[in-house]
Amino acid sequence: MRSAKITSTSQLIPITSMIEDTLQAADQGNIAWRRSPAAVKAVGDTLTMVQALQKQLESQPQEASEVENILRAALEQLKAFPPNSGGELTQYIEILDEMQEMQDNLTREDLIAYQELQKAVLARHKELQQSPQQVTGAFSPNSSESGLKSPQYSTAVPPNTPALRADNGDQPPALVRDDEDDEGEPSRPIPDEEQVVARMLFQMIDKLQRQRFTNPELDAFEKILKRLSSEPLHAEVGQVLAIADELVGVHRSQNVADSLKQSRENSVSPKQTQEAPVAQKESADEEADEEADEEEGVPNGFANELGLLPRIHERLSLPDFIQTTTLFEIKCISKILHQLSLSHDVQSNSSLTTAVESAKVLFSQHMQQYSGSAKEGASVLVPTILTGMDVEDADGHKLRQFTVAGGEEEDEYTVNETFLTEAFKNPVDVKPASEDVQASWAGRSRAILFCVEEYPEGSENGTALAELMMLHDTLDKRHGFDIISVVDDKLSLEEARRLISEVVQEKPSRLLVYFHSPMPPLIAPAPKAFTFFDNTVLFHSDVLALCEGVPSVAILHDRSKALDIIGAVDGKKSRSISVALTEGAAQVANTSRCWLFDGIFTPLVVELLGREDDTPTTLCPEDVINFAVTSLTAHPIALGASYSGDEGLSAGFWVTADATA
Repeated sequence: MRSAKITSTSQLIPITSMIEDTLQAADQGNIAWRRSPAAVKAVGDTLTMVQALQKQLESQPQEASEVENILRAALEQLKAFPPNSGGELTQYIEILDEMQEMQDNLTREDLIAYQELQKAVLARHKELQQSPQQVTGAFSPNSSESGLKSPQYSTAVPPNTPALRADNGDQPPALVRDDEDDEGEPSRPIPDEEQVVARMLFQMIDKLQRQRFTNPELDAFEKILKRLSSEPLHAEVGQVLAIADELVGVHRSQNVADSLKQSRENSVSPKQTQEAPVAQKESADEEADEEADEEEGVPNGFANELGLLPRIHERLSLPDFIQTTTLFEIKCISKILHQLSLSHDVQSNSSLTTAVESAKVLFSQHMQQYSGSAKEGASVLVPTILTGMDVEDADGHKLRQFTVAGGEEEDEYTVNETFLTEAFKNPVDVKPASEDVQASWAGRSRAILFCVEEYPEGSENGTALAELMMLHDTLDKRHGFDIISVVDDKLSLEEARRLISEVVQEKPSRLLVYFHSPMPPLIAPAPKAFTFFDNTVLFHSDVLALCEGVPSVAILHDRSKALDIIGAVDGKKSRSISVALTEGAAQVANTSRCWLFDGIFTPLVVELLGREDDTPTTLCPEDVINFAVTSLTAHPIALGASYSGDEGLSAGFWVTADATA
């Protein structure tokens, strides 16, 4: 008895009965055990142990049996979703009938749960009797309350669930498998009590497929599912439970999406359409109160960031979240959930608050595993190949082009080994800016972020503004830039040129011009140029011409599936370098490494500029391309080094803000 696993006082009944039967048999056999001190002591010790164990069990919470869990789950479901007809009440009557056949094996706790469910069923039946037209099938007019008899029951089976069969008219439906075991014999039958669980689950699935439920109602479903899954289930029953659980998740995601839509309609101002671009300027020296300040570095950026919540929920539900997520993405999720939880828009919306808090709980659970993971900080490998070439345009301007291919397209590309060998040999360490130059950057570092939205319904259909919000925050807080963010789907070439010229007239020492094209233009884009809504273009070389007189200039252009860069130091223009993804490579990258955002390259730029590990403290413009290449391929490239030899790309440009203070 010391080694037996006894968790209920009901389990002690057969033990005491066995002791009594043994002693009675000894007396009938004229065994004088009472004359033996050792025998008397053994019997006394055993009875004392039983009594002590009984007191111990009575003083602590009892672990519910599988039968009790089924009955409690049924009771919770009946209370949360009261049947509206006799037909709906039938499933609970059948549970009682099923358990009544097992009454000889029911514990005291099981019987209490049985009586509570029976009482609730009878009470609901009385309520339904007030509307006789709804009472069909559950009770015959002459039935008595003490004898609950149910008619033959037919379960509606949702798609993609195991089949049901009825062995005969007196038995409930039974789960069956279409396959057989290795010996060709039918799979082992499912226990009767789990048949009851399966029927309850099918009823739940049917409800979830027929109507929408609020988050509190979904909480009730989850409580029931948790109770039903507290004991190991037959594999087939477990599959049905997984389907029900998945449907609850689908409802929650839909509720989140509806809340997001409603929040946008109520809280987000319409996109401005005046001729002048939407611009917002912030000083790098301002320290905003995170909990109270609702100003955005990027217009409408918060609403766009809120749209990331459903995909965060979806990803957190995956068991391999840790294995398929980079440290950068984990930091992004942590920051986004923190910002959303502080937002007044979220705090004033109970559905959004619930969605954010549930995501934070899931995220915290994953982080408990991540803290001890050997993969911490490691990049997720992307199965792609790298090739490229050096070309020269009609004006004699040099261009280095990298191409990343993936998926089935790999066979269509030949790796240019000669080019790769030449492109990455003899690296030159980044030339750090002098202390005087870095001192001149303090308060005189400017950045202009352009985004021409080309989504049919605006920013809510993509993540471009959320990406720019991250870039804005990194440039501001880590690299000391004063930033102007321009978001306008009707931005004209003239307006862009005028804004750049106005910034140049302020005589900055360091200038970044960043173009973000979340969707490619309808016509073939001009090479090395930013295309506007009316198909006019602003060439990167023309931007450098507008920036004449600025000591250090870098131009980056995220073209959705390509990234271009060109720079200049003291008027000396560099070559252009680009990295482009094929459709296959973009799909591989989005699903394996860059899943949080629609874009690929802007998040990579943010990741590089926000790194705090062994990344060199001074980076050059070319490092952006090199980091993108090494992140999206298996080709290792050292950071803090230039392979092009162009001063406009190899001079120090990215330096943390404390170094320029």
